[in-house]
Amino acid sequence: MKIIISLLLIIVLVSCGTSTQKVSEKIIITGQYTPEKWQKECGWKDFSAADFNPDNYFIDEIANLTNHDDIKYLLFAGSWCGDSESEVPKILKLLNLAKLQNNLTLIGLDRAKSEPGNSHLPHNIERIPTLIIIKKDYEIGRIIEFPKKSWELDIYEILIKH
Repeated sequence: MKIIISLLLIIVLVSCGTSTQKVSEKIIITGQYTPEKWQKECGWKDFSAADFNPDNYFIDEIANLTNHDDIKYLLFAGSWCGDSESEVPKILKLLNLAKLQNNLTLIGLDRAKSEPGNSHLPHNIERIPTLIIIKKDYEIGRIIEFPKKSWELDIYEILIKH
């Protein structure tokens, strides 16, 4: 009996020295969202992109090159995705500064890169975030996950070519 009590005491003492953290699943939101609704529902702690300060020259150029009827921005993102969490606030900040929020469609995808409305199907989304720039219903360029130079310069270069 003393052996059993000793073993139980050892088990209790050992288990008190360790802990198991329950890692909660990230929220998965799918479908079309406004940036405001995305921000409310995505579960991200910081949405400010405070460390992102886009070049004002390129903000103005992007605004000038974007004919409000011709150029649309289609952003596929995942509320569960770390890359989306770091980059989507930057994209939204840039488009907001250029006063192009109304030209943006934001689509949330699940881990399989799909969503119930199937708007992702014609765009062959493999990694997120993916920003697709569309002119007169045709894709003129895309930026996948991270820009090559910067968000504003990469968008500007796509626009200036078309």
